[in-house]
Amino acid sequence: MAQARWKTPPAIGEDSIPTKALEEGVSGEATISCTATALGVVDTCSIESERPEGYGFGQAAITILQSGALHPSEDGEAIAAFRTRIPFNVEELPPPAPIRSPEWERAPRPTANDYPQRAIDAGVSGGAAITCIAAASGIPENCQVLQEKPEGYGFGEAALKIVKRGRLREGDWLPGGSFVVVIPFSIH
Repeated sequence: MAQARWKTPPAIGEDSIPTKALEEGVSGEATISCTATALGVVDTCSIESERPEGYGFGQAAITILQSGALHPSEDGEAIAAFRTRIPFNVEELPPPAPIRSPEWERAPRPTANDYPQRAIDAGVSGGAAITCIAAASGIPENCQVLQEKPEGYGFGEAALKIVKRGRLREGDWLPGGSFVVVIPFSIH
């Protein structure tokens, strides 16, 4: 096998890791053999090995390699086969970016039954800010009360229940991204 001489190195980024591996936090690797045209375009690749199997590391590695270009051959002939091992290390990834403006498939809306009884009895309006992590399914997880106003009327606890009923719409966010939701409660 020849040594690959990259003119434009393959692009490896967070979006190169297969979705299933990201969702499950599984790292892996793939060894790929490829050939390239005389112009350096990577054209024919095959998976020699991938570990663990079933996560798509082999196909992801092929896509990565085909994003690069080798130096053109000096003799005008196709470039000999070369082998490359691509690691996919999920642990080294930065945490997913916060979700700035979550869009909802099923919006977390309060109903009359959600209003805290202590607030009803006192005739008090208020609200709470809740922070959550987005699961791959779009379901809010690990939700916590950031703030409730006024305190002592149960707005935080009620808002937690409401947000957990929501579901984020598929979008350009990654699982594990955090987001904040403000749930208002009005007595009027």
